[in-house]
Amino acid sequence: LETRFLRGFHLELTGEYEAARRVYEEVITENPHHGQALFRLAFWHQTWGDEDEAIDLYERIRDLRPTYVNALLNLGALYEDAQI
Repeated sequence: LETRFLRGFHLELTGEYEAARRVYEEVITENPHHGQALFRLAFWHQTWGDEDEAIDLYERIRDLRPTYVNALLNLGALYEDAQI
């Protein structure tokens, strides 16, 4: 599973964003609590303007331990933008 995540991260770093998204989704399907894949996918949804999906993913990360500080910061920014 980690190898698959790293493959997705490599795809992302080389600009193959759609392929990376598919890999991250596969990882999350297999392990719904994979924090790194959730974060990368949430980050890209936020970047692509799909803020509702980004919020859903960041909220899933919020409940993980240990938590991801950057995910909480991004979630807060999205809440502020949406005035939630």
